[in-house]
Amino acid sequence: MLDRDLLATTTRIDILPDYASAKRTTQNIAISASTDTSDQVAPVGGPAFQQILHSVYDGAIVTDRHGNIADVNGRACQFLAYERENIVGHNIVGILYGADLGLIDDVRAGLEDDKFILIQAACICSDGEIFPSEISVNRLMLEETEYFCFFIRDISIRQEAENRLRTGHTAIQNAATGIAVSDLDGTIEYVNSAVLDLWNMESPDAMVGRNMRDFLCDAATADKILVAIAKRMTWEQELACETTGGNTFYVQASVAPNLNAEEEITGMVFSLLDITGLKFTANKLEKALLELQRSNEDLEQFVYAVSHDLQAPLRKISTFSEMIATDTDGPLPEQTADYLGRMKHAADRMSKLILGLLEYSRVSTQEKPYEPLELNATVSGVLSDLEADVLAVNGQVNVADLPCIAAEPTQMRQLFQNLIANALKFHKPGVPPVVDITATTLPPSEESDTACYEIMVEDNGIGFSAEDAERIFGVFQRLHSEREFEGTGVGLAICRKIVERHGGQLTAAAEKDEGSCFRIVIPQTE
Repeated sequence: MLDRDLLATTTRIDILPDYASAKRTTQNIAISASTDTSDQVAPVGGPAFQQILHSVYDGAIVTDRHGNIADVNGRACQFLAYERENIVGHNIVGILYGADLGLIDDVRAGLEDDKFILIQAACICSDGEIFPSEISVNRLMLEETEYFCFFIRDISIRQEAENRLRTGHTAIQNAATGIAVSDLDGTIEYVNSAVLDLWNMESPDAMVGRNMRDFLCDAATADKILVAIAKRMTWEQELACETTGGNTFYVQASVAPNLNAEEEITGMVFSLLDITGLKFTANKLEKALLELQRSNEDLEQFVYAVSHDLQAPLRKISTFSEMIATDTDGPLPEQTADYLGRMKHAADRMSKLILGLLEYSRVSTQEKPYEPLELNATVSGVLSDLEADVLAVNGQVNVADLPCIAAEPTQMRQLFQNLIANALKFHKPGVPPVVDITATTLPPSEESDTACYEIMVEDNGIGFSAEDAERIFGVFQRLHSEREFEGTGVGLAICRKIVERHGGQLTAAAEKDEGSCFRIVIPQTE
């Protein structure tokens, strides 16, 4: 306990400097003597006093009533890096940073009023270095002569510890995370500003001294926390709490045992991170996902309607146009036959477009689990299906060693079938198509933070203009008329969607009449 009577009769004098700007003093360290200084250099007092003086742990400097140094002990010489003969006879204010003779007047006045003198000052060593000190001053009578005795204690270590503690406390007080400390019963002993902001409190007094149960929405949670702390465990959970105004907020709470130097549990430390914004965003995301799921279900129903309801009338149009052409007695007028042929062709083309659109939508709506897939086996199966097409154009497909990846087999088969079929279809007149399929490994890069496989599908066909390299992946995008090349313009859009669904990228490069190259980059899998 502090002696309040002592504090009331203490004169405190603080002349500590700003250490950031006074690491090494430029003050003249020559110790100036007052006009009353004496040439005496002999030790003061008798042998008994000298024995006591030099046995004191603190640095001790004995001065006359004007601050002129009459004697010093060895500890003071050690602190200040002075020899005794270089300091005795000079004034003590010369070793105190920023002090002048007015300090001696204050000390003398305080001691005459029987007050305890305590000085916080920085002492200057012989080499100009300074150190913080705490100096107590007593009046001393020796051989009927009054002296002042300055007891100097180096408080560098204590001040560093206080600064660290102050810095740590400031950091905790200003932390964005809420920090609270309670005893083992849950009675709150400390809260930082972030905790006050969470509960919309104006001052710590509104929370300190109250139990944590008062601030938790669920009383059972408090019991679980106490059980965990008793077992020396850290308790973590998301909590819903209420402000003083009744508004709900959410925190990610972590409660750990508060241990003393003997590793004994003295209480609990609460770390509270405000996740109200994240919770709100997560709720919005969850609603969006539910809406997306509902939308996907609607799309699946639409796909079903397209595959059944729209295909049926198209088949009827095609069928009835054939019936008109075949059931009519005698040949049809040339214009009528042309109209019927165009009608049947349009119905067939519309049916193919619908099927292409269905295939495009099914890439996402009919997802299946991935499985280990040998791409060489996949491509081999595709070439078996396309054997007639290859023979029809006298084509050649060269396949190098391809990797094994985790993928959906049906979609990978569709990917290579579309790319190879396109390479065979868009060949130069009179030039047999040649298709080369190769694979290399790409290390992690800015494009991908994981290793990838690069698979190239190259041909010697008619190619396309560089400005069309992105356009060709659009749904129903065609670079040629149907008279030149059949197709719906959906195949490459399906290919890109398949590759992207597998976490990869599909791009194309070509020059007109110089062939084309399709580049698949897909992450490696174990």
